[in-house]
Amino acid sequence: MLVLSRKQSQQIVLNFGGEQATLEVLKVNGNRVRIGITAPTTVGVHRAEVWATICLENDAIRLGQSD
Repeated sequence: MLVLSRKQSQQIVLNFGGEQATLEVLKVNGNRVRIGITAPTTVGVHRAEVWATICLENDAIRLGQSD
């Protein structure tokens, strides 16, 4: 895992095979951080718990076990 420190209004740029996403620290309030993400519509952006649910649903569909 790469760990980076950023201050408010600083950015991190991610490159996905030629497509770029930018993460910006919008606000730091105690132990809460607000992050803004700018990415092309072809790049999915999900919270980890939502992504886990999507993966489980896709697995169920692939195995023919969907409701």
